[in-house]
Amino acid sequence: METLDNVPSNYKICSILGQCFNNLSSVYLSKHKVTNQLIAVKKFNLDRMTDEDLKSLHHEIVCMRHLRHPNIICYISSFLDATDLHLVSPLMGFGSCKDLINAHFNFGLPELVICHILQDVLNGLEYIHGKGFIHRAVKASHILISHNGKACLSGLRYMCPFSPTKKKVHLFPPSTAYNLNWLSPEVLEQNLDGYDERSDIYSVGISCCELANGTVPFAETPTTLMLIEKLAGATPHLLDCTTYYVDTGQDDGEENACSYISEQQTQVLTSRK
Repeated sequence: METLDNVPSNYKICSILGQCFNNLSSVYLSKHKVTNQLIAVKKFNLDRMTDEDLKSLHHEIVCMRHLRHPNIICYISSFLDATDLHLVSPLMGFGSCKDLINAHFNFGLPELVICHILQDVLNGLEYIHGKGFIHRAVKASHILISHNGKACLSGLRYMCPFSPTKKKVHLFPPSTAYNLNWLSPEVLEQNLDGYDERSDIYSVGISCCELANGTVPFAETPTTLMLIEKLAGATPHLLDCTTYYVDTGQDDGEENACSYISEQQTQVLTSRK
């Protein structure tokens, strides 16, 4: 998408779409008056942000401007209005995968849809890794879907570079509390071995379970116990009759397993009320 101007009066706020950036920013459906383009505008009140927040915001803008790929959310423009910074990006008509799950697919997205989404996500990650970065925050809320079904990665503020010659990274991601469920064991372990771009593939696996099950793995697990389980090699699974086969010694194992899945899905819906 072509770059737009940074004149505040040329943008019309139409409606609010939601929150982002750990609820520090509001996202608005907006219209560029000159071109009649519909875009998304993130509004940040700079006076209410900490130095660490501002550093993360600056890092995200730099990454958005530097990375150009069809499956990565891109930068269009930005402008200041008093103490508010407005960041303009393409309008993603279907919102995030998390929005889709919460609004329409409480038990998970259809398998074919997940395949198309993951293909786009992996294409975006391949580009990011090729540019020498680790994403470190692949999850449903950071996978945005356009009006034509294309998936784009967002959450670029969590990215960090790695050296082509010395690929191991030891930096712990900022605002980790929001991403613990998706982080790989080697990132959480924080030892001298460090981690590399392969940690993103673990996050893709967790996101795959999130998209298919309609709920986040380890969602009901206390943080300390989740860390212990991850380091011990606990692996989330899809909530299907194959994974949860219940062996009763009779021929009704699959029926019991499906009943179990139904109970799990009911618990998911109940927990959201």
